[in-house]
Amino acid sequence: MILHQPYLKFLLVRNAVSSFVDNRVTVDKTQTKRIKNMIMVRTVVSSMPSKIARAFDILTNEGVRKFIMKSKKYLRDTDYIDAVRWRMQRQHTLSVSNKSVKFKSVNSKMVKINRWRHESEYDILADYINEISSGDVIFDIGANTGIYTCFAGVGNPEGEIVAFEPYGPNVDILKQNLSLNSINNVRIITTALSDTKGTVEFEVPEYDIYGYGTGSIEIDDDTTKTVEIDTITGDELIKNDINQPNVIKVDVEGAEGRVLEGLSAGLKNEKCRVVYCEVHENTESDIETLLRDAGFKTSVHTSRGNQYFIKGVKQIEDDE
Repeated sequence: MILHQPYLKFLLVRNAVSSFVDNRVTVDKTQTKRIKNMIMVRTVVSSMPSKIARAFDILTNEGVRKFIMKSKKYLRDTDYIDAVRWRMQRQHTLSVSNKSVKFKSVNSKMVKINRWRHESEYDILADYINEISSGDVIFDIGANTGIYTCFAGVGNPEGEIVAFEPYGPNVDILKQNLSLNSINNVRIITTALSDTKGTVEFEVPEYDIYGYGTGSIEIDDDTTKTVEIDTITGDELIKNDINQPNVIKVDVEGAEGRVLEGLSAGLKNEKCRVVYCEVHENTESDIETLLRDAGFKTSVHTSRGNQYFIKGVKQIEDDE
């Protein structure tokens, strides 16, 4: 195994700090020189994470004891250690319900986005995984870089997952995440689902952002950049191209009403058991009505600010 230079330096510094803190050893001049040499070259420091660059300044200007005491909390912080590790390994791992998935680490912003989604949607992810049965067909509508798709693929290798994602940079990372986890039962569709077949303007950022999650076909006055994309209804795809879904997850930033309208026949099909849909305050009642009309009992499963995850469970006629 080849250790990258910055990570090797991090390990050496961590061991030195651990030795001092745990054994209360005296840091002599030789050890001081050794630590300084490990992070002396400024050209290397400038490319390191900001906290390591700050450590260099503390060591140079305040001495090794101050460096050790101020560094201790970071070097014992598993999140910080993980942050350094993913910078070297270019991947990070998230776990839900005893299932672990590896994700590509393109940059720190993308990792923070993934971890934020994992933390804020942990309960819905766990419930989603629990609802999936072996062999299920799953629609991940608004797949982004594949958190829901990958957990479904890992937990349901005998099934079929259809990931809908129109934003190109996200599709690139989604494909890499599937490869990282050796998931082979996912079909990616870059055509956006809506209530009609045609073309529509899709909001995108000014520059490519991996993990970008606010793109939508619902354009508002604040939108600064759009691209034209193709749309199709879910019902048309089910009729001509793909299998009827058993589990559906929808996260399309305000366009969920259009998506569900275009999936009305698929939703009413008795094989469709569970739907998860992220909605905003102003669309919550409309989405619940659409799901109830299709035979689902709805509940607000989790909330985050003005966003809600509504869960719909198909009602069996014998139970009514």
